[in-house]
Amino acid sequence: MGLALLGSVWFFWTAVQPTAGFFTTYPSGYYGMLAAGFRDGSTAVKLQPAEGLLALQDPYDPVANAPYRAHDMTLWQGKYYLYYGVAPLLAFFLPFSVLTGWYSTEQLAVALSCSVAMAVGLALLGAMRRRYFPGSPGWVLGLAAVVLVLASPAARLPLAVQFYQVPIAAAAAFHALMLGAIYRALTARAGGGIWLMVASGVYGLSIGARPNYLLSGGVLALAWVVLVWRGRSRGVIGRAMALGGAAFGPALVAGLGLLFYNWLRFGVPTEFGIKYTLGGERIPDIKLTGLEYVWPHLGNYLFEGGNWGRYFPFFSPPGALPFGAVRYAPWLWLIPLALALRGSGERRGRAALAWSLVIATGANLLLLSFFFGHADRYAPDFVPAALVVAGMGALALGERVRAMRVAAWAVGILAGSTLFFASAVWFKRFPDQAQLLPLARVANTPTQWWEQWRGQTPGGLRLELELPRKREGLSEPLVHSGVSGDARDWLQIAYLPGERARLEFFHAGLGLLRGREFPIPADRRIALELESGALLPPLAHPMFSGWTHFEQAAAKRTLRVRLGDETVLEAAMHFYESTPEDLLIGRMRWGSGGVELEFTGRIERVAQVPARRPALVVTGSGASTPMELEVWFPADRMAGRDPLVLTGEGERSDVLYCEYAGLGRLFFGLYHYGYDLVTSPIIEFDPLVPHSLQVWMGSLADQSGEVSKDGTLPRECWLSVVLNGKTIMNQEQVFYPAAPDRVRVGENHLVRDVVKPIFEGRVVAVKAVPFAALPDPGLLRQYGAVDMTVVFNRAAKGAAEPLVVTGVPGAGNFLYVRYLEHDKLLFGFDHWGIGGFVGEPVVIDLWKPHRLRLTMGALYPADEGVGEWRRRVEVRLNDQVVLAGDYACHPSTRTQVRIGENPIGGSTCGPRFSGQIQRLERTSRPVP
Repeated sequence: MGLALLGSVWFFWTAVQPTAGFFTTYPSGYYGMLAAGFRDGSTAVKLQPAEGLLALQDPYDPVANAPYRAHDMTLWQGKYYLYYGVAPLLAFFLPFSVLTGWYSTEQLAVALSCSVAMAVGLALLGAMRRRYFPGSPGWVLGLAAVVLVLASPAARLPLAVQFYQVPIAAAAAFHALMLGAIYRALTARAGGGIWLMVASGVYGLSIGARPNYLLSGGVLALAWVVLVWRGRSRGVIGRAMALGGAAFGPALVAGLGLLFYNWLRFGVPTEFGIKYTLGGERIPDIKLTGLEYVWPHLGNYLFEGGNWGRYFPFFSPPGALPFGAVRYAPWLWLIPLALALRGSGERRGRAALAWSLVIATGANLLLLSFFFGHADRYAPDFVPAALVVAGMGALALGERVRAMRVAAWAVGILAGSTLFFASAVWFKRFPDQAQLLPLARVANTPTQWWEQWRGQTPGGLRLELELPRKREGLSEPLVHSGVSGDARDWLQIAYLPGERARLEFFHAGLGLLRGREFPIPADRRIALELESGALLPPLAHPMFSGWTHFEQAAAKRTLRVRLGDETVLEAAMHFYESTPEDLLIGRMRWGSGGVELEFTGRIERVAQVPARRPALVVTGSGASTPMELEVWFPADRMAGRDPLVLTGEGERSDVLYCEYAGLGRLFFGLYHYGYDLVTSPIIEFDPLVPHSLQVWMGSLADQSGEVSKDGTLPRECWLSVVLNGKTIMNQEQVFYPAAPDRVRVGENHLVRDVVKPIFEGRVVAVKAVPFAALPDPGLLRQYGAVDMTVVFNRAAKGAAEPLVVTGVPGAGNFLYVRYLEHDKLLFGFDHWGIGGFVGEPVVIDLWKPHRLRLTMGALYPADEGVGEWRRRVEVRLNDQVVLAGDYACHPSTRTQVRIGENPIGGSTCGPRFSGQIQRLERTSRPVP
């Protein structure tokens, strides 16, 4: 009981790191929004898909939907659903919300589910010892219990909880309850039908959480056969029918309910919605299950190797992938003893229970291996039951060899090594590594002493080389690091025509980053210096103890190659973990088709260069002026949101961020706490050069309370983002006021569930710039024709997007563009409530910028004589008229003129132009 309580406290403490709590007054997370949808009488999630997403011709295109999608939600007929199991909702989220009026966070659900699964497992171990192995020493039971709590992969589910872990943890809890009920049924003196019915019911819930638990229902059949056989003297047929109803009836009802739920959502009972999921790839193009997956995935789950290192925690798994349960949990080697050894206690139900545990483990593992994806978070589907049956084997061995010291040591070693590996993985994946730094640095201090004794200085490398001759067209390795063929980095030299060469850096999964070419000297001797995060120890190394968090992160993400005094290659990126033992100079550990195995020149000297402590240069004063950031965007990020500027505090904060939409592609966004995200079009960037980012957020303005008298846009309502001189965002936006000391660059400690805690590139400098450096915000609230240069969105086929919108709901005017197939655009005008007209489709080059000149009567004041332009509607694309006609417009004030956005609604076009407005001018009359 005490261990169960301590384990539960540990799970809840882990789950709350680094979030703020377990309850909210609003729907929290995907399951909270699903509960809110159910309370409204719908099976859909209570989250409205973005209009821009619904306007796409193919909303499942992962490139086109990147700015709009809710990741890994199912989109069907204009609504969001979850393909993840509904059982956690029915068993916990919905009842909790109905009874309390609050919403549970997913952290609470996962911690509670893991606690239930652990408590049932501990109860099973205790019951087995009392009933079957009463002579087994207490310390064996203690070891088995500690292993079950600390070494179970379920203990890792509360780490950095997302919606993914909710059905996994819930299914593990239901599965444990099923096995507990099976035990009670097998040991019952009066038939066991009630407990068999309970087992069937919770088995149905486990299917409702994770359908891959389907085959584990075989234990119900085993228990049914055993109970029927026991009572065969009282009539086999009648008893078989009665127990069969108990064993399979509740599960059948649950299965039919799940099919009905699918039919309500998708109109097909067997459709769970996974093929309609929005993510980084098209799910319908993937074969989700197949026999070809089974053997490789069985190897992954049972025998996949991990990585050893000299630094704490000294062992790490292969990323988020599964590592071998049999290889790194030797406690499981005791499973055969549970099947082979009998105890001195009762015999009733012992063999059937052991086989039930084994069947449940094997069935879940087998069906899990049929699925195309594999991840370590799936291990709770089969490992907890395996740990229980291994504990049964330990109890059996303990009773047989109480006096054998060797056997006792063997059991202790199996338990200790299992706990070591599990603890190392837990420490490695703990979400807030800063909390572990004191412990880790103490653990790494002996390693640092050993390195100092050997004269090793963590940092970069300096290589003095003599290059070979006659190697034109080839590439050779210079520095290689990493722990496996798919988790490594290396620096290579490419020999080019005309006695020239180029230094290149390869990151597995990313590819080559090419530096600048240079002439090979006449004596063929060069000296290069490499700075790379792959050459540095982990942040838990004592050498980093005096560095700030930004300095540590910047150093670990820096790639810089110097040739003499010139930097020929530089980028910001992550690197694969590596230790000095993994470092190779002039050769490869694993072959690659694009590079030779060895450097054929002469390595004259290799020297270590002490790590340089980076610094963020901040200039300028006051928070009431725009800021300019010199940034390196990460070369390897394909998804996720990184903070750029955070203002405010708590629930009155704003975060300007960048979100990655594939390699070398990103868009900017603003999160105004409690409101929908505001995003820019997707743009491309070069990760090998620094970028100038000029930013103004209204929260930076002096809070004078003055109201604009001329109707121009006040600074506190203005958002401007300019990248390398090109306007990315220039629009009206509501902000929370912020004090100067509540401005953070490159970090986010407030809304980590929306934006990551730190910018994954590098911010090199921050300085104040004048407002004159930004586009004129007055152009957004001004009468006159619109003259702008735009780049249209290549991924918006089928969408209709606003160019100019005026007026108010019910009395608005729209000039819009619709994206057609084959690089065609269609321009149109709409007069709210009456209609409008469209032009002829035009073919353009979507890769190039284009000049647009637009006019309509609503763009001019009502009391000004504008002649024919009062009724004229016209759009010119470059020098071609693509839309023209006469139409009376609803009148509009200048504050109701919107460029590139549609705040008034209507069905004509979406909420925002997803292309890029590079230049904007306003003229009193149309420019011919």
